[in-house]
Amino acid sequence: MLGLLALRAPNRKCSELMKAFRGFTLDRPRLRCIVADGDSKETKLLLLEEGVTLEGLPTELRALAETEGLTAVPYNLELGYSMLSADAVLKRLLPAGVDAPSSFETIGHIAHLNLRDEQLPYRHVIGAVLLDKNPHLRTVVNKLGSIENEYRVFDMEVIAGEPRLETEVTQHGSKFRLDFSKVYWNSRLESEHLRLVSSLPAAGVLVDMMAGIGPFAVPAAQRGLTVGGRGGDNDGVRNERRRAGQPTAG
Repeated sequence: MLGLLALRAPNRKCSELMKAFRGFTLDRPRLRCIVADGDSKETKLLLLEEGVTLEGLPTELRALAETEGLTAVPYNLELGYSMLSADAVLKRLLPAGVDAPSSFETIGHIAHLNLRDEQLPYRHVIGAVLLDKNPHLRTVVNKLGSIENEYRVFDMEVIAGEPRLETEVTQHGSKFRLDFSKVYWNSRLESEHLRLVSSLPAAGVLVDMMAGIGPFAVPAAQRGLTVGGRGGDNDGVRNERRRAGQPTAG
Protein backbone atom coordinates (compact mmCIF):
# COMPACT_ATOMS: atom_id res chain seq x y z
CA MET A 1 0.00 0.00 0.00
CA LEU A 2 1.33 3.41 -1.00
CA GLY A 3 0.02 6.45 0.88
CA LEU A 4 -0.26 9.40 -1.50
CA LEU A 5 -1.77 12.85 -1.70
CA ALA A 6 -4.30 13.38 -4.51
CA LEU A 7 -5.88 16.51 -5.96
CA ARG A 8 -9.58 16.28 -6.82
CA ALA A 9 -10.11 18.02 -10.16
CA PRO A 10 -12.90 18.45 -12.75
CA ASN A 11 -12.65 15.94 -15.62
CA ARG A 12 -12.24 18.69 -18.23
CA LYS A 13 -9.21 20.13 -16.38
CA CYS A 14 -7.26 16.91 -15.76
CA SER A 15 -5.01 16.91 -18.85
CA GLU A 16 -4.15 20.58 -18.37
CA LEU A 17 -3.40 20.10 -14.68
CA MET A 18 -1.31 16.99 -15.31
CA LYS A 19 1.01 19.10 -17.49
CA ALA A 20 1.10 21.94 -14.95
CA PHE A 21 2.03 19.59 -12.07
CA ARG A 22 4.55 17.56 -14.11
CA GLY A 23 7.49 16.59 -11.92
CA PHE A 24 5.26 16.31 -8.86
CA THR A 25 2.74 13.72 -10.10
CA LEU A 26 3.07 9.96 -9.64
CA ASP A 27 5.68 8.66 -12.08
CA ARG A 28 5.93 4.87 -11.88
CA PRO A 29 6.00 2.23 -14.62
CA ARG A 30 2.55 0.81 -15.46
CA LEU A 31 0.77 3.29 -13.13
CA ARG A 32 -1.49 6.18 -14.13
CA CYS A 33 -1.38 9.49 -12.30
CA ILE A 34 -5.05 10.25 -13.06
CA VAL A 35 -7.56 7.82 -11.56
CA ALA A 36 -11.30 7.58 -10.94
CA ASP A 37 -12.73 9.54 -8.02
CA GLY A 38 -14.97 6.83 -6.61
CA ASP A 39 -18.31 6.88 -8.45
CA SER A 40 -18.08 10.54 -9.46
CA LYS A 41 -18.73 11.30 -13.11
CA GLU A 42 -17.64 14.94 -12.71
CA THR A 43 -14.22 14.66 -11.09
CA LYS A 44 -11.04 12.57 -11.11
CA LEU A 45 -8.03 12.38 -8.83
CA LEU A 46 -4.57 13.61 -9.82
CA LEU A 47 -2.08 11.51 -7.83
CA LEU A 48 1.04 13.24 -6.54
CA GLU A 49 4.33 11.41 -6.12
CA GLU A 50 5.08 9.69 -2.83
CA GLY A 51 6.20 12.20 -0.21
CA VAL A 52 4.83 15.28 -2.03
CA THR A 53 2.69 17.50 0.19
CA LEU A 54 0.58 20.54 -0.62
CA GLU A 55 2.86 22.71 1.51
CA GLY A 56 5.92 21.36 -0.32
CA LEU A 57 4.68 22.40 -3.77
CA PRO A 58 6.11 25.54 -5.42
CA THR A 59 4.20 28.74 -4.67
CA GLU A 60 2.80 29.00 -8.21
CA LEU A 61 1.36 25.46 -8.04
CA ARG A 62 -0.21 26.07 -4.65
CA ALA A 63 -1.77 29.22 -6.10
CA LEU A 64 -3.01 27.25 -9.14
CA ALA A 65 -4.57 24.61 -6.87
CA GLU A 66 -6.39 27.35 -4.96
CA THR A 67 -7.52 29.19 -8.13
CA GLU A 68 -8.88 25.97 -9.67
CA GLY A 69 -10.56 24.95 -6.42
CA LEU A 70 -8.63 21.68 -6.18
CA THR A 71 -9.22 19.67 -3.02
CA ALA A 72 -6.32 17.72 -1.49
CA VAL A 73 -7.36 14.26 -0.30
CA PRO A 74 -5.39 11.21 0.94
CA TYR A 75 -5.24 8.26 -1.46
CA ASN A 76 -4.07 4.72 -0.72
CA LEU A 77 -2.67 3.03 -3.81
CA GLU A 78 -2.68 -0.75 -3.65
CA LEU A 79 0.32 -2.16 -5.49
CA GLY A 80 0.26 -5.71 -6.84
CA TYR A 81 3.40 -7.74 -7.59
CA SER A 82 3.25 -6.92 -11.31
CA MET A 83 3.40 -3.19 -10.53
CA LEU A 84 6.50 -3.43 -8.33
CA SER A 85 10.09 -3.15 -9.54
CA ALA A 86 12.61 -5.87 -8.67
CA ASP A 87 14.13 -3.53 -6.08
CA ALA A 88 10.73 -2.89 -4.46
CA VAL A 89 9.93 -6.63 -4.33
CA LEU A 90 13.29 -7.52 -2.80
CA LYS A 91 13.00 -4.77 -0.18
CA ARG A 92 9.80 -6.48 0.96
CA LEU A 93 11.22 -10.02 0.84
CA LEU A 94 14.68 -9.56 2.34
CA PRO A 95 15.07 -9.19 6.11
CA ALA A 96 16.10 -5.92 7.76
CA GLY A 97 19.80 -5.25 7.31
CA VAL A 98 20.03 -7.10 3.99
CA ASP A 99 19.95 -4.74 1.02
CA ALA A 100 18.79 -5.65 -2.46
CA PRO A 101 21.62 -5.65 -5.05
CA SER A 102 22.00 -2.11 -6.39
CA SER A 103 23.01 -3.24 -9.89
CA PHE A 104 24.13 -6.17 -12.02
CA GLU A 105 26.02 -6.68 -15.25
CA THR A 106 24.20 -8.05 -18.30
CA ILE A 107 26.03 -10.32 -20.76
CA GLY A 108 23.54 -11.35 -23.43
CA HIS A 109 20.86 -13.36 -21.62
CA ILE A 110 23.00 -13.64 -18.45
CA ALA A 111 22.84 -11.41 -15.36
CA HIS A 112 26.09 -11.35 -13.37
CA LEU A 113 25.92 -10.50 -9.65
CA ASN A 114 28.59 -9.94 -7.01
CA LEU A 115 26.57 -10.67 -3.88
CA ARG A 116 27.84 -9.72 -0.43
CA ASP A 117 28.14 -12.27 2.37
CA GLU A 118 24.89 -11.22 4.06
CA GLN A 119 23.01 -11.59 0.76
CA LEU A 120 24.24 -15.11 -0.01
CA PRO A 121 21.61 -17.03 2.02
CA TYR A 122 18.94 -15.29 -0.10
CA ARG A 123 20.72 -15.63 -3.45
CA HIS A 124 18.09 -17.91 -5.01
CA VAL A 125 15.27 -15.52 -4.07
CA ILE A 126 17.26 -12.58 -5.46
CA GLY A 127 17.98 -14.47 -8.68
CA ALA A 128 14.35 -15.56 -9.13
CA VAL A 129 13.02 -12.00 -8.73
CA LEU A 130 15.58 -10.54 -11.15
CA LEU A 131 14.71 -13.23 -13.68
CA ASP A 132 10.99 -12.61 -13.30
CA LYS A 133 11.26 -8.82 -13.58
CA ASN A 134 13.66 -8.79 -16.54
CA PRO A 135 12.11 -10.86 -19.38
CA HIS A 136 15.25 -10.63 -21.56
CA LEU A 137 17.24 -12.60 -18.96
CA ARG A 138 17.42 -16.40 -18.93
CA THR A 139 20.24 -17.03 -16.46
CA VAL A 140 21.46 -15.37 -13.25
CA VAL A 141 24.94 -16.13 -11.91
CA ASN A 142 26.84 -15.05 -8.82
CA LYS A 143 30.61 -14.71 -8.74
CA LEU A 144 32.32 -17.08 -6.28
CA GLY A 145 35.45 -15.82 -4.53
CA SER A 146 38.08 -13.62 -6.13
CA ILE A 147 39.73 -13.78 -9.55
CA GLU A 148 42.90 -15.82 -9.20
CA ASN A 149 44.03 -16.54 -12.77
CA GLU A 150 45.74 -14.44 -15.44
CA TYR A 151 42.74 -14.61 -17.81
CA ARG A 152 40.40 -12.96 -15.23
CA VAL A 153 37.90 -15.82 -15.58
CA PHE A 154 36.16 -16.57 -12.27
CA ASP A 155 34.17 -19.38 -10.71
CA MET A 156 30.44 -18.74 -10.67
CA GLU A 157 27.20 -20.30 -9.45
CA VAL A 158 23.97 -20.31 -11.42
CA ILE A 159 21.44 -19.07 -8.85
CA ALA A 160 18.38 -18.84 -11.12
CA GLY A 161 17.24 -19.85 -14.59
CA GLU A 162 18.87 -22.04 -17.22
CA PRO A 163 22.42 -23.32 -16.63
CA ARG A 164 23.35 -22.05 -20.11
CA LEU A 165 26.45 -19.86 -20.13
CA GLU A 166 27.01 -19.63 -23.88
CA THR A 167 25.60 -16.30 -24.99
CA GLU A 168 25.87 -13.56 -27.61
CA VAL A 169 26.70 -9.90 -27.02
CA THR A 170 26.47 -7.11 -29.59
CA GLN A 171 28.92 -4.25 -29.17
CA HIS A 172 29.61 -1.49 -31.71
CA GLY A 173 28.18 -3.51 -34.60
CA SER A 174 30.06 -6.73 -33.77
CA LYS A 175 28.47 -9.87 -32.35
CA PHE A 176 30.60 -11.73 -29.82
CA ARG A 177 29.62 -15.34 -29.11
CA LEU A 178 31.17 -16.57 -25.89
CA ASP A 179 30.96 -18.99 -22.99
CA PHE A 180 30.90 -16.65 -20.00
CA SER A 181 32.37 -19.36 -17.75
CA LYS A 182 35.47 -19.59 -19.97
CA VAL A 183 36.00 -16.12 -21.46
CA TYR A 184 36.51 -12.77 -19.71
CA TRP A 185 33.88 -10.19 -20.63
CA ASN A 186 32.94 -6.92 -18.92
CA SER A 187 29.97 -5.10 -20.45
CA ARG A 188 30.71 -2.05 -18.30
CA LEU A 189 33.86 -1.39 -20.36
CA GLU A 190 31.84 -0.77 -23.55
CA SER A 191 32.27 3.03 -23.39
CA GLU A 192 36.00 2.65 -22.73
CA HIS A 193 36.32 0.27 -25.70
CA LEU A 194 34.57 2.82 -27.93
CA ARG A 195 36.68 5.73 -26.63
CA LEU A 196 39.94 3.89 -27.23
CA VAL A 197 39.01 2.57 -30.68
CA SER A 198 37.73 6.00 -31.74
CA SER A 199 41.13 7.50 -30.89
CA LEU A 200 42.93 5.16 -33.33
CA PRO A 201 43.84 6.19 -36.89
CA ALA A 202 41.75 4.81 -39.74
CA ALA A 203 44.74 2.92 -41.17
CA GLY A 204 47.84 1.24 -39.77
CA VAL A 205 48.84 -1.82 -37.79
CA LEU A 206 47.64 -2.67 -34.29
CA VAL A 207 48.94 -5.52 -32.14
CA ASP A 208 46.81 -6.33 -29.09
CA MET A 209 48.98 -8.38 -26.74
CA MET A 210 46.06 -9.22 -24.44
CA ALA A 211 43.30 -9.59 -27.03
CA GLY A 212 41.10 -12.09 -25.23
CA ILE A 213 37.86 -12.40 -27.19
CA GLY A 214 38.67 -9.20 -29.07
CA PRO A 215 36.63 -6.25 -27.69
CA PHE A 216 39.40 -3.91 -28.93
CA ALA A 217 40.84 -5.94 -31.81
CA VAL A 218 37.58 -6.63 -33.66
CA PRO A 219 36.25 -3.02 -33.76
CA ALA A 220 39.77 -1.80 -34.63
CA ALA A 221 39.75 -4.14 -37.65
CA GLN A 222 36.34 -2.76 -38.60
CA ARG A 223 37.85 0.73 -38.47
CA GLY A 224 40.32 -0.29 -41.18
CA LEU A 225 43.45 -1.22 -39.25
CA THR A 226 45.45 -4.39 -39.81
CA VAL A 227 45.13 -6.14 -36.47
CA GLY A 228 47.09 -8.87 -34.76
CA GLY A 229 45.70 -10.28 -31.53
CA ARG A 230 47.60 -12.40 -29.03
CA GLY A 231 46.53 -13.95 -25.74
CA GLY A 232 46.93 -17.12 -23.71
CA ASP A 233 43.16 -17.45 -23.31
CA ASN A 234 42.54 -20.27 -25.81
CA ASP A 235 38.75 -19.96 -25.68
CA GLY A 236 39.00 -16.22 -26.30
CA VAL A 237 41.44 -16.71 -29.17
CA ARG A 238 39.22 -19.35 -30.81
CA ASN A 239 36.24 -17.01 -30.60
CA GLU A 240 38.26 -14.13 -32.02
CA ARG A 241 39.54 -16.20 -34.96
CA ARG A 242 35.97 -17.23 -35.71
CA ARG A 243 35.09 -13.58 -36.21
CA ALA A 244 38.05 -12.61 -38.41
CA GLY A 245 36.64 -10.69 -41.36
CA GLN A 246 33.07 -11.14 -40.06
CA PRO A 247 32.17 -7.94 -38.17
CA THR A 248 28.60 -9.03 -37.35
CA ALA A 249 28.86 -12.83 -37.27
CA GLY A 250 30.05 -15.17 -34.57
